[in-house]
Amino acid sequence: MRISLPLPPTVNHVWKHRVIRKGHKHIPSVYMSEAGKEYRRRVQVACTEQGVHNRKLAGSLRVIVRLHFPTNHRSDIDNRMKALLDGLTHAGVWIDDSQIDQLVVMRGQKLPPEGIALVEVMPMTSGDPRHAER
Repeated sequence: MRISLPLPPTVNHVWKHRVIRKGHKHIPSVYMSEAGKEYRRRVQVACTEQGVHNRKLAGSLRVIVRLHFPTNHRSDIDNRMKALLDGLTHAGVWIDDSQIDQLVVMRGQKLPPEGIALVEVMPMTSGDPRHAER
């Protein structure tokens, strides 16, 4: 299955931290930012339009991601994966991203104006020599 998605924001823009005061206690809390919620909505729409939402794939999966950034500015490709994989989980492409036994992330050519993430999802087979042993 191939999916074309908006370029995900970095994890720093998706998850925010705050401290909640309860009396004399300070309780750390992590929450999803508006940018994170918006990206998740955009992934849901893209998956629906491409007919891959609510597939609920089961079993071990191999996922290949090619990130096409809009500019040549430096960007960590690993910082983008949390939002992308969580978005695909939320869209129902698979049951849970813990099913991913192999994840390949590559930088693609520059694609202005907004960039794009191209994702390929396939089942791992038990006879596959690249299959991760559990």
